[in-house]
Amino acid sequence: MALEWFVVSVILKCEIAGEPTIPSEWTCLHQIHVLRAANREIAFIKAIKIGKSLEASYINAEGQDVTWTFVGLENLEELPSKVIRDRAEICGRIFSTQSPEALVVEKEGLSVFYIDEIRHLTAQEILENGISSRLVCNRVKY
Repeated sequence: MALEWFVVSVILKCEIAGEPTIPSEWTCLHQIHVLRAANREIAFIKAIKIGKSLEASYINAEGQDVTWTFVGLENLEELPSKVIRDRAEICGRIFSTQSPEALVVEKEGLSVFYIDEIRHLTAQEILENGISSRLVCNRVKY
């Protein structure tokens, strides 16, 4: 049986022990992964395993317990082409927003370039500098 390509969007939330958490203010991580599976049911099972494998707990620089918890899948879809190739669309969405321009990120803010700028920083330094929105998101409704 031939394996098909799928793309999955995974959502995790961050909890820091001792800090109050208001549901509308969760710090979240949105990751997109590709996977191969024989069918969509197997793809779903693999997607859940990916999400759960990303869960982590550690002590931050302030000595607080930090926990990243898998919340669920934002989306799972089969890739539209049978073969991944240059310029193939792997996912897309149609949505409404009052400010399309606000969604655009300048070149230096794109992850592929931005990671070089912050590679030497700790997570705490990134958060203190107010630049966390480039790495993690607060869930927003567009």
